[in-house]
Amino acid sequence: MTRRAPVAALALLGVATLVGLSVWALRVLQPSSIPTVDLDDTRLRPQGDLLVGAFPEPKHLNPLTNIDAAVRSWVLRFTHDTLCEIDAQTGAVRPALAESIVTEAGGALRIRLRRGARFSDGAPVTAEDVAFSHRCARSAGLPMSAMVRAAGMVQALEATSPHELVGRGLVDHWSARDVFATGLLILSRAAVLARVSARAQAKRLAVPAPDTPEFTALLAELNDLGPGSGPYALTPPAGDGALWSRGQHLDLVQNSHCWRRRVAPESWNLAGLRHVFVQDPAAQMALLRQEQLDWLVGDVRGIAAADAAIAENYRIVVYDPPTMGHFMVAWNCREGPLADPRVRRALAMLFDRDAIAQRLLNGDAEPAATWFKPGRPEVPNDLAPRVHDPASAREALRAAGYGADHPLRIEIVGAAQEPLHRRILELAQASFAAAGVELVPQLVEAGVLLDRLQRRDFMGLLALKYHADPWVDPWLYFHSSQATGGGLNWMGFVDAETDRLLDEARGQRDDKRRADTYRAFCRRIADLQPVALLVHPRTALLLHRRFRDAEVSATGLSPERWWVPADEQRHR
Repeated sequence: MTRRAPVAALALLGVATLVGLSVWALRVLQPSSIPTVDLDDTRLRPQGDLLVGAFPEPKHLNPLTNIDAAVRSWVLRFTHDTLCEIDAQTGAVRPALAESIVTEAGGALRIRLRRGARFSDGAPVTAEDVAFSHRCARSAGLPMSAMVRAAGMVQALEATSPHELVGRGLVDHWSARDVFATGLLILSRAAVLARVSARAQAKRLAVPAPDTPEFTALLAELNDLGPGSGPYALTPPAGDGALWSRGQHLDLVQNSHCWRRRVAPESWNLAGLRHVFVQDPAAQMALLRQEQLDWLVGDVRGIAAADAAIAENYRIVVYDPPTMGHFMVAWNCREGPLADPRVRRALAMLFDRDAIAQRLLNGDAEPAATWFKPGRPEVPNDLAPRVHDPASAREALRAAGYGADHPLRIEIVGAAQEPLHRRILELAQASFAAAGVELVPQLVEAGVLLDRLQRRDFMGLLALKYHADPWVDPWLYFHSSQATGGGLNWMGFVDAETDRLLDEARGQRDDKRRADTYRAFCRRIADLQPVALLVHPRTALLLHRRFRDAEVSATGLSPERWWVPADEQRHR
């Protein structure tokens, strides 16, 4: 009896947990709670159904200040259009809101907009909206978000007619035009002005004029900058503080005003997307067994192997999107032991990259040697990933002045909601200890992590780096000019030779010469080690089998052409 009581208690706890998860799933995913739109059943493919996935709850959806790659990829690119976009099937740049962009002598851009485009509130998209979006993103004091970076590629943008603009001052950067055209999200001028005005009144402030510091400060406080003109729209109607069901889910539904379905009738068939904020692995498993999640990123091979029903209803998709970067530990190079390159070089030897790739990522990764993907022309053939060697690291640290009499304690911050962060740091602890270093993992919530990153309050920061676009530019992360203010050189890394190489590469139009320069940059970074590059992962996810045409293309997986047969739809 004494031995069976705890077992019975655990069994009851397990039942209670499953019941609780079932109630949670019914509350969050019940059909009556899912927004509906009037779908056009005359289109080429069946319309309807919802794509539901586990998603970390965002802090906000403001594209001017948001540096979260997941928000950019799974929310903003569906709610807001850009002038051009990357074709998911071919990887080529194609027109979006712009019918054409012509580069003239001296770097001027002549932009002609698509006629008939409308925001999700029905208002027409005009050249004034585009120029206003550019001015907002060029405002001083904003962090280096993807939209801010894109706007910075053109110094001035002027509307010359309701559907035409002229851009001047194209930056001397090999990818400037493409970054600008594919990265500037187009905002509704009228809606943003109204939202800033309401924000000012709520704070009992005078409504500031656009292009003033006071206007920018209020703009940066907004939770989102809808409506957009993309294929989906936020619901309920975007309003500051009422964007989603906090702690539960965020919904995107078809934008009935979107021009895309008229231009490409076979595209954007799903009724919407639901991002469910559930990160607990047990809860995710329960929802998968109930088929209440359609996609999940994580240890998908282990999940499928552990449950035959999940393996039957879902398929594993593995791909390497061009914007996927690498796991890395960014070191705070400003002061203390991490200001010494000898220490950083030694610490780089304490991560077992092969074990991370094979044991923690099931072989869906490669050890990383450079900022660029393996096989790229920018990667030197003679530069290999750092060897895992605690003994050599111990000797190097002793030579740098650290040992039994002067012990080294390293704190590395990671995301509490990412199980892989914990596993990577736990794996490294034994190697750090063997080298005489105390490794202290600090796993914090996403909001805390972002705050500490922006305040540069860390010794080491474990992160999965995504690139904003396929035109990878390390300048943003390693140039000394980006080490202060809102720049992305979180490490505070300053090196004149690195600056020279990055400046030279930015203005180099010849692909071969630019690759030569980047190879020299890679060698310099490998020597100075401001970041410990770990592995280049591939994306592995479970995807429900009912979605058709959900195949890997040039950019990875995009729901642009997906559809579900009418008799297999779950949410309509």
